[in-house]
Amino acid sequence: MLVTRTRRQPTVQLISMVDVLTFLIIFFMIYTTFRSSQAGINVNLPGANMADPQAAREIVITVDAQGRMYTAEGPRSAAMISMWVKDQLRANPQLVVTIKADRSTDYQNVVNAIDAVRAGGASRLQLAVQTTPERPL
Repeated sequence: MLVTRTRRQPTVQLISMVDVLTFLIIFFMIYTTFRSSQAGINVNLPGANMADPQAAREIVITVDAQGRMYTAEGPRSAAMISMWVKDQLRANPQLVVTIKADRSTDYQNVVNAIDAVRAGGASRLQLAVQTTPERPL
């Protein structure tokens, strides 16, 4: 009795490969969306040795080297910053306001931004710094 075997040809399952490629495309699209800068203003932050990352429930006010203030929507005056902060706090009372000031701006410009935020009713305020390598004392 002679038994003949037929050889099966190997096949590549394209459906699972398409699923993986779709997942990778979606992942990279979302990843690049979150990596964009918030306001697009270049500021040179001062450094600190003991800087800690802060909570994501924050709004950011940026002060450039000339003392102009910006939010995510664009440039704002001090009065507009106060009203904007009030509106943001109505939506989320636990909001933290972060001020990112250029290291070369006058101290008075930072104080003006702090005053505008306080006038808007914010009690949780933080100043942004860049982490620098620790230097010996």
